[in-house]
Amino acid sequence: MAGQNGGLERKIEFLVEAQARASAQIEKLAEGHAILTRVMARLSERTKVNEDHLEATMTVVEHLAEKVDHLGGRVEQIGQKLDELGEMQRRNEEASEKRFKAFDQRLNILMNVVERHIAGPGHQHQA
Repeated sequence: MAGQNGGLERKIEFLVEAQARASAQIEKLAEGHAILTRVMARLSERTKVNEDHLEATMTVVEHLAEKVDHLGGRVEQIGQKLDELGEMQRRNEEASEKRFKAFDQRLNILMNVVERHIAGPGHQHQA
């Protein structure tokens, strides 16, 4: 029976050692799990902060897009006004040219009258 007790003791010793190794591995796994839990908590916090920053950035981008659209409309209005001013300038120049030609013609007529008056009644006007 001594042989059986020795084999049983080895088996019990083996089981105790296996249990100790399993306990150590479970403890390491628990430590790893705790570390992963803390990492996940930090990542979750950072994700929330990033989401908040992203939301704020999107708000700014939307505001800027509205401003760009508004400015685009204003630039278009300014372009239309410049076109209108250019057309008005062209018409003013045409009207001024017509007035200048009419004035020039009247001035030439007046000069002819003055020249005839200075030359006297017996002189013919040379045109």
